[in-house]
Amino acid sequence: MSLSIRPNKNPNHHLWLNNGSWWLNVVEHREDYTKQRIRRPLGTKDVNQARRLRDELMTNWNRKEAA
Repeated sequence: MSLSIRPNKNPNHHLWLNNGSWWLNVVEHREDYTKQRIRRPLGTKDVNQARRLRDELMTNWNRKEAA
């Protein structure tokens, strides 16, 4: 499994504002060539906090993949 992560200059890449609350939105590519969209609520209305949470979650996913 791997996440679809592309270099992007948009500071809100992988973030989605839904009714005033920020969500993480990524695509997981699997070994069997299927993919799944993953959305997780970040529980904040603050874009700066949402960016920090996104970065933490993405780092943790990458660590799990490397293990």
